[in-house]
Amino acid sequence: QHEGTNQRGTQSQSRPAIRRRPMDQQRFDLKNKGNRLPYSEQLLLSTFNVQGLSKLGKREEIMTEMKKQGIDIMALQETHVVQSCIEKKKGFTFIFSTDEKKRRAAAEIQQNRKGKGKGKGRGNGKGSVANREFHGVGFCLRNGLLKYVKDFKQINSHIMLLELHTKANPLVILSIYAPQSGASEEIRISFYNELHQLLQEYHEHANLLLLGD
Repeated sequence: QHEGTNQRGTQSQSRPAIRRRPMDQQRFDLKNKGNRLPYSEQLLLSTFNVQGLSKLGKREEIMTEMKKQGIDIMALQETHVVQSCIEKKKGFTFIFSTDEKKRRAAAEIQQNRKGKGKGKGRGNGKGSVANREFHGVGFCLRNGLLKYVKDFKQINSHIMLLELHTKANPLVILSIYAPQSGASEEIRISFYNELHQLLQEYHEHANLLLLGD
């Protein structure tokens, strides 16, 4: 399931604890101080449809595999994580992208359809669409690379962008989960329009890599 070149060995580390950063701290935590990835630095990139990360220990399995294979950055699809957030662990950092606004809007429509006085208070319950993510994308990267992160954009549950400072042009990596064949035409058009806009924005001044499913 993994793709990439230029393997590098990494040391085994103990099981990390989750530290989730609030949205207002995320940019500050990963703010680049001007460090640039040197020419001699070789990266092994991979992409993986994880089919959900709700299972206990799934994140640890991913980090173990990355250490075993020497993977530096892994693009993730179908995370099912309901919040756009950062989880910083020992050795690796996860960055997740979802579409919370769209889910909340769908939940409000769902609640309104039930009518006044029916299903009161259930709009944000456990079974509500507001608390369920059927897609979701993200990245897992070595903590040693955080100092090179120039920017990242948690666009929606289908597209996320990670940009690294290098000695040459910036390296821009997209984690993409394309809408399935059963998705509506509106969803598919919106996805490809968003992707096209990003490609147009970065293709002239950055090295672009598209990873995904």
